[in-house]
Amino acid sequence: MTIQDIMAKLSGMGLATDTFSDISNISQDDIWAALSGTYGDMLQPSMFQQLSPFMAQRAYGKTYSPLMQSQGSTLLGDLSAQLGGQKGKQAAGGFAGSGQLGQFTKQAKDVYGRGMTDVLGQRAAGTQQGLQSIYDVIQSWETAAQELSN
Repeated sequence: MTIQDIMAKLSGMGLATDTFSDISNISQDDIWAALSGTYGDMLQPSMFQQLSPFMAQRAYGKTYSPLMQSQGSTLLGDLSAQLGGQKGKQAAGGFAGSGQLGQFTKQAKDVYGRGMTDVLGQRAAGTQQGLQSIYDVIQSWETAAQELSN
């Protein structure tokens, strides 16, 4: 599910907007007007849930920037503490060429990388859930209209 999918769905219903962030400006009357032409006059504007600005914001990755900054800072602080901590100093104090420092640094970076991968995964999941909930609401408009027209 992408923003383009949602925009195409809205456009196909006669509810095109200039930008994705404008979807919350689609009123119940707009939805009613678009669907009553296709499904008949049994429909009422109050039957249709309007998309909220919050729903559109959830679909943008930038909504999750504070989460990424917070968790990224924590992970980076942990990485710095580990590399500069006692274990890091011990690894650096080994015999020249022993590879202890390189191995220790690699392991610390791997932990940081896994942590940031989890953060990015949370961001992607949140964005996808936001897009899916918008699509579900739009689909519910059509489903309600179809059921009343039968």
